[in-house]
Amino acid sequence: MDYIALGNNIRKYRHIAGLRQEDLAELCDCSTSHIGQIEHARTVPSLDMTMRIANALFVTIDQLVAESYCVHVLVMTHVETVCLLSTQN
Repeated sequence: MDYIALGNNIRKYRHIAGLRQEDLAELCDCSTSHIGQIEHARTVPSLDMTMRIANALFVTIDQLVAESYCVHVLVMTHVETVCLLSTQN
């Protein structure tokens, strides 16, 4: 797992939620320094802590561990042109 991406995503979603590290720490029942260490990839959070952070930020764990914010979608379609001919008798 990429813990740098995890920390960056936590920081990103924390900012989106308008929370300070202190606010997130209070919601997760941990210290502010622990949140800072996680965001800077200096410590590895437990699964329980990762779940508490995700719940506090209203995101999924998948969103926190994603290495990229982009989703690439390839859509292929086949377009047929149908010509209707009218016959007059």
